[in-house]
Amino acid sequence: MRITAIITFCIAAAVILKMIERDSSEIKLLGVLFAVSAVLYFAAGYALDIIDTFAPLIDDAGIDSEYFEILLKALGIAYLTSLAEEYCRQCGEGAIAAQADLIGRLGIISVSLPLFSAAADLVGSMLS
Repeated sequence: MRITAIITFCIAAAVILKMIERDSSEIKLLGVLFAVSAVLYFAAGYALDIIDTFAPLIDDAGIDSEYFEILLKALGIAYLTSLAEEYCRQCGEGAIAAQADLIGRLGIISVSLPLFSAAADLVGSMLS
């Protein structure tokens, strides 16, 4: 199973990077970036499987696929923001981490604007 291999990779990478940390923290940070990128690459395969499974269900339920896309974009932004924020904190850059968090939140709001518009239209039609 791929998940077992990925988890094993994460544990092995963490142990190796902890040993490298004593000699060179710069190389350790590059190693962390590589490990995170590798896991993200494999996670994309799982994300595609999930999308392929849910897409027909969304269509059959009569839900506009735009809402599903918004949900996926928001989840992606949240995940990538969390990774960037944690990496910045690992580098000791708390201020940059806070800015990554801010831009992630603004990005989610920006992606969600069509939902706000649809909600306003719904309320407007209910009041009419």
